[in-house]
Amino acid sequence: GIVSTTFSVAAPVNMGGAYQVRFEGTIPEDTTLAIYVSANGGTSWNSVVYTYDETFDIQEGTGNIGVPGADVWVKIAMNTTDLNVTPTIKWFMLLFNEGA
Repeated sequence: GIVSTTFSVAAPVNMGGAYQVRFEGTIPEDTTLAIYVSANGGTSWNSVVYTYDETFDIQEGTGNIGVPGADVWVKIAMNTTDLNVTPTIKWFMLLFNEGA
C-alpha cells in the first residue's frame, strides 16, 4: 500500500483534543483508505473513523487525541488488492479547536 508523506501544520498551534476530518474522494471495492492524526509530532497516532455524508457527497469523521498538542501531523494510507483500482482524495480538511 501507499502511505502519504506526513503533513505537518506549518505554524505551531495549541490543538485541543477534539478534531474533525472531511474529504472528498473515492474508495472503490477492494481498496482501503485510512487517515491518522497526531498532536505530538508523530510519536502516537489516532485513527480517524469516518462515514459517507450523502448530503454533501463527502466523507467525514471525528476523533479525540485525548490530550492537547502543538505539533499536529496527518498521514493517509491507501491500499488496494486490485492493481486496476485505487482510492483517491480530491481534497482534505482537518478542523480543530485551539486551546486545551
